[in-house]
Amino acid sequence: MKVVIVSAFIPCEGIYEIKRISKDEAIDLINKNELAGIYTNHQTIKILGLEPCQGRPIFNPNGDEIQLWIKPKGRLEFGREYSIEEIEEIGYDIWIAKPMLNW
Repeated sequence: MKVVIVSAFIPCEGIYEIKRISKDEAIDLINKNELAGIYTNHQTIKILGLEPCQGRPIFNPNGDEIQLWIKPKGRLEFGREYSIEEIEEIGYDIWIAKPMLNW
């Protein structure tokens, strides 16, 4: 299955299982599946060993991708570069949306 890294869940018609996962689970998910794209320039993806994308690519879901996003537990300053240690200190939740049924 394809995995895409997004800024926030972008729904397509269908039914999804949405749940919070650990950092280790997220890394395992990426390693065991095809990373089909990074569609976020958020600094938080550094905790997964990935670099934010440049620019603002547009993601158009087709319903067969697992979407993964990271929500910081505090507000990040726009335009500022954060280290992994700073992101860990602020805290975060990692979420996935896995398609269960498409219309």
